Amino acid sequence: MFFPNLVQSARYCRETGIPGWSFYIGVGDNCYPGVLLNPFHWVFIPMDAATIAYSIAWVQASVLFLTGLVFYRFLRVASFSLPVCIVGALLYSFGGYLVVGSSWYGHSIVIFWYTLSFWALNYYCEKELVVVYSSFCHDA
Repeated sequence: MFFPNLVQSARYCRETGIPGWSFYIGVGDNCYPGVLLNPFHWVFIPMDAATIAYSIAWVQASVLFLTGLVFYRFLRVASFSLPVCIVGALLYSFGGYLVVGSSWYGHSIVIFWYTLSFWALNYYCEKELVVVYSSFCHDA
């Protein structure tokens, strides 16, 4: 969601509540709550247009930081050493794909959710293998 859409969605949420149909988009269009589905966009709801323009950079900086933190946890769950986890998280969060590719700033939020899903899948697989292994050893 880009600046004009963020401004329109924030204004619409403040004025009417949950977005549905808006006549501010063309002759009328569905603006179902895309802004409400993403927690990173919740901070824009109480803001006006000028504040949203300046706060986009702060939200993107927090997305970069959180992406690095989640990737660090991903590497820790994968049992890498501490220096590898720190360097890997820094390279991942400030690498070209996330920083340059997210000059289209909707892209970095998608990368954050992918990274979170990688961590969750790895965490689940690690815990599942422990449960399967412990139940197998317990039966023997």
